[in-house]
Amino acid sequence: MCLCIIQVLSLLAQPDEKALKTLLNFLPSPPTPGAAARLRTGQVRMDWTRDCLAPATLAAFEGALLEKVIPPARLVNLREAPAYCRWR
Repeated sequence: MCLCIIQVLSLLAQPDEKALKTLLNFLPSPPTPGAAARLRTGQVRMDWTRDCLAPATLAAFEGALLEKVIPPARLVNLREAPAYCRWR
């Protein structure tokens, strides 16, 4: 197990503003134009912790806190997980 997975999950022990600001270091950067096409062609390396796990942990934080710390446009992008994060 990657150390960064443990770090991300440990932030959920006390989901407060300090933990959320630390989590920002693990969240993916805003998408760039053409990122989906590069991912399909294998030109972008997938990072499950950064792209799937870290954004999913946002559910542990209160909505008002999320809106206070993360700009609204970025928050919308973070809630739209890449297709490879959806698995059954």
